[in-house]
Amino acid sequence: MLTLITIILSSSVLAALFTSLTNLYLKRKELYVQIKLEEKNKWITDIDNGIKQYTSKVTDYNNDLMRFSKNEIDRNDIANKLILCKKAHNNLIFYIYQAEYNIERIEEIESVMEEVTDTINIQRENVIKFKNNEISYGELSDAMGISEKEIGGKTYEISEKLGVLIRLEKMELTNVALSNIIKKITAKVLK
Repeated sequence: MLTLITIILSSSVLAALFTSLTNLYLKRKELYVQIKLEEKNKWITDIDNGIKQYTSKVTDYNNDLMRFSKNEIDRNDIANKLILCKKAHNNLIFYIYQAEYNIERIEEIESVMEEVTDTINIQRENVIKFKNNEISYGELSDAMGISEKEIGGKTYEISEKLGVLIRLEKMELTNVALSNIIKKITAKVLK
């Protein structure tokens, strides 16, 4: 009888010990996941601010090219706008490259951003042609309309691809965390 009571008590103690260790491990892992999610949320905020700045600076620069063509602003002003545009571009790229799991998505986004840069370069060339009397103001305005439409479409595409990147990053982080938890629990159970 005493042996039976000892066996029952020792199995209960072992079960309680196992449950306690598992709960402790899960709490630590939960804290780790919470910290990673907070980091991801900061990253998402940075991406959000980055795309807003990028879109704003690209639009400002493109509009100021037209103002420059009409001599409303000088060469230094348009050069400063280009610098701000490049800075916003580089900041956004910096934040995008902080993704941990979906590198191929980064390349897609960067490719679309390069298409925006190409569109801006074409518009800048059109302004230079206008200043050199190679095209008329009407042709420049038509090119500007096309440029604005292309930039609008491309910035929308960038935003869409960033949204997918963020969603996939969160999913992958969750999957990695769950996988690690399951591996640790399985390892402890099999010990």
